[in-house]
Amino acid sequence: MKELEKKITQKNKSKLDLLWNNILDFIKENVNYQNFETWFLPLKPLAFEDNTLTIEVPSSFYYEYIEAHFIDVLKSALKNFVGPNAKLYYQVVITKENDDSSTLQWPSNDKVATANPDIHLPFKSENANDDKTTHLPNPFLIPGIRTYSIDSNLIEMLDFDNFVEGECNRLARGVGLSIAYNPGLTTFNPFFLYSATGLGKTHLVNAIGLETRKKFSNKVILYMNTAEFLNQFIKVVKSDNIADFIQIYQSVDLLIMDDIHHLANKPKTQEVFFQIFNSLHQQGKQIILTSDKAPIELDGIEERLLSRFKWGLTAELTKPDYDTRQAIIRKKIQKDGIQLSDEIIDYIAKKVKDSVREIEGVLIAIIAHSTFVKKDLDISDVQSLIDQYIKCNQKDITYDMIKHIVSDYFSISIEDLECETRKQQIVIARHMAMYMAFKYSKLSLTEIGKLTGNRKHSSVAYAIKNVSNLIEVDKNFRMQYEEIKKKIIR
Repeated sequence: MKELEKKITQKNKSKLDLLWNNILDFIKENVNYQNFETWFLPLKPLAFEDNTLTIEVPSSFYYEYIEAHFIDVLKSALKNFVGPNAKLYYQVVITKENDDSSTLQWPSNDKVATANPDIHLPFKSENANDDKTTHLPNPFLIPGIRTYSIDSNLIEMLDFDNFVEGECNRLARGVGLSIAYNPGLTTFNPFFLYSATGLGKTHLVNAIGLETRKKFSNKVILYMNTAEFLNQFIKVVKSDNIADFIQIYQSVDLLIMDDIHHLANKPKTQEVFFQIFNSLHQQGKQIILTSDKAPIELDGIEERLLSRFKWGLTAELTKPDYDTRQAIIRKKIQKDGIQLSDEIIDYIAKKVKDSVREIEGVLIAIIAHSTFVKKDLDISDVQSLIDQYIKCNQKDITYDMIKHIVSDYFSISIEDLECETRKQQIVIARHMAMYMAFKYSKLSLTEIGKLTGNRKHSSVAYAIKNVSNLIEVDKNFRMQYEEIKKKIIR
């Protein structure tokens, strides 16, 4: 009898697995891979009886997001493989913070049942006291180190009200809102956001920080650009206050590190950040990171850090589509109190495609021109302004340009820059030229080596590492680097 029951159970499980695999294959064909991997692969089939499929979801946010964005494809899949009378139930995973699971039905009228409200309650530590939460001690008052005032560094105007949602950022924005309502309690910790420059990473993470502060006034929130983090670390190394420095960052409830790729090839700073990351994550505090590349594409970052970057959710911001570009333009001109015809808005949206920052740059140029000439712009004026703007911003940075700027700055000849001499000033200048070419041109390491006296790939890599270290530890060298950079990218 038991053997028969076992066979029936196995048969039912096989039937459930087959059904779920068919549904997943259908969904995979109808959504992009990132959405499929993020929102459907974590789901687990639990049971299938009487045309009713029960699936397990990691959190209430998951089923809310799926219902809001993928309801049509989900309904089609169920209709195809179960039939017109298909029903779907969601079961939220039981966690330590949520000791009650919620079985949520997908009713026939397509309205989602109200989720367990306890899921959305803010986290409170065991030692928290409701009547004392507004009188928490200042975590930036650390003995042995100068007094810091609590400053989140958040930019007030970069909020969700000014962030235009589109297909290019919908996933990231939805995740960001979920984090703001439940910092540290979602499965999105860390939240790793990446994109090319100018697509809204800094705006979105600031918006998350501002929204979190609005919901949880007692939480310590800190936005920090990684370049500034590096500068802080250099100072505390010199003052021998590394332990206090780490303790400051470990006291934060929401840490936003912008441009984390700047940690590349800086092993000492990576070691410190590794300690900070581990402490925050173990305490259930929220970490948000941004980068110009996905974790898998980052070079010069230790593997143990990269593996932690992948623990939560990685999301990409892509270039805005035409509709989103139009919405950004309308939002911007409405905020600035100017009027543009539909023809001009349409032209800008079709012509300026690469980034949100580029759109904003064009609008600033249009507004400035309109103010100075004191007349309403027509389409020909806008066409001329955009052509000029795009031309100015498409300047390619070449190695020839870099080596002339570097040689002039160090008062040496181009021949000296490319020769075999080991004089310290020339070696430093040569390494600087290689580093600038690596950072700001489209050349590969091999190409840079060929253009610098036919040097090997490994020699260029060593030069880049050497300059990176000097920027981190030598104040005068860092000043030289900044001065040369301004001449190159102006």
